[in-house]
Amino acid sequence: MDDHSKDCGLLIKRISDALYRNANNDLKDIGLTISQVRVLEFIGANEGGNVTLKSIGSQFSIAQPTVTGIVKRLGTKGLVSVFKDENQPRVKRISLTPKGWQFHNQGNRHRGNVEENILSPLSEEERRVFRDLLEKVDAHLNG
Repeated sequence: MDDHSKDCGLLIKRISDALYRNANNDLKDIGLTISQVRVLEFIGANEGGNVTLKSIGSQFSIAQPTVTGIVKRLGTKGLVSVFKDENQPRVKRISLTPKGWQFHNQGNRHRGNVEENILSPLSEEERRVFRDLLEKVDAHLNG
């Protein structure tokens, strides 16, 4: 193995790709993608399940048309409701439906299982250090 195989960027990309691939395979059974689950989790965790399209785009650094597509597919599946803001008619708000809340809770459990799988080869101390280092790098890169 050459030194490039231990490049941090490449290792992070390989881990990210594996997590994304495994998550999408796991979620196929319930008909959702990881992007859709992340949006459901974000909606449920913020403002009592009532967020704007813009806030979703900002949270995940994705373009408005992509957000609109994800929300539209979630709406078709009966997981979210879209409505106009009472004070700002041009602003669309999204909230979870009762079915959406069920999927939100299921997604949280799935995320917990994935988290445990990621950290399973590490001791408690290694887990703490790993999280601290990831947060430090994230803060540096994302300000």
